[in-house]
This record gives sequence, structure tokens and C-alpha cells, in this order.
Amino acid sequence: MSSEVAQLSIADFMARVREGDVKAAAALASTAHYLGLGLASIVNSFDPDRIYIGGEIMAAWDLMKANVRRGLAQRALLESAADVEIVPVAAHEHPRLRGASALVGAQIFVAGGAATA
Repeated sequence: MSSEVAQLSIADFMARVREGDVKAAAALASTAHYLGLGLASIVNSFDPDRIYIGGEIMAAWDLMKANVRRGLAQRALLESAADVEIVPVAAHEHPRLRGASALVGAQIFVAGGAATA
């Protein structure tokens, strides 16, 4: 791995995608597809009306949305489940969501697999 790649920030990566770098665009498309597959697991398990997702990579939501939707539709058990609203948010907009999701997740993934909610 070159030192240039090791030093690449998300902002640098996004700039490369927006400048038309084919490898960066392919990596983003693949990431978006797998994000959609992962969201399908959440949708199939919990049937939410809305999913909030955040992080630096959401700056490219406009470029990712279609691939995320395709991945979600590919694995959704019900056709209507693929239409769940996905809301990209900046981490600073809803800091309590991070804490709340960590608390919920902790109960689901405790040692032994027993949830206590």
C-alpha cells in the first residue's frame, strides 16, 4: 500500500470521486451497495419507518443514494420495506442518536446474546 493511499482522508477521497477518479468512484459505489445490504438487515429485523445515517461519507449521499437503494431492495424481504426513508445527517446534528443507538445496540449484543429490554 502506498503512503499516498494511507494518508488519504475522507475529504480527499470525496474530492477524487467528484473529480471523476474511476477507482475512487468504484470504491464509493461498492461501499454504497454494501451499506444498502446492511440496511436491509435492519429493515428486515425491525421494520423502521425511517433510518438515520451519518458520518463523513454522507457528504456524497447524492452519489451513493441509488446504489444504497439497490442494495437495500436486493435484500429486503418485502418490496415495501425497500421504500423505508433513509435520512443522511451530519454527526453534529443529532449527537443523541449516537448515544441512543449505542445503548440499544449494547442490549442486543451483550455476552450470551440475551437482550434485556
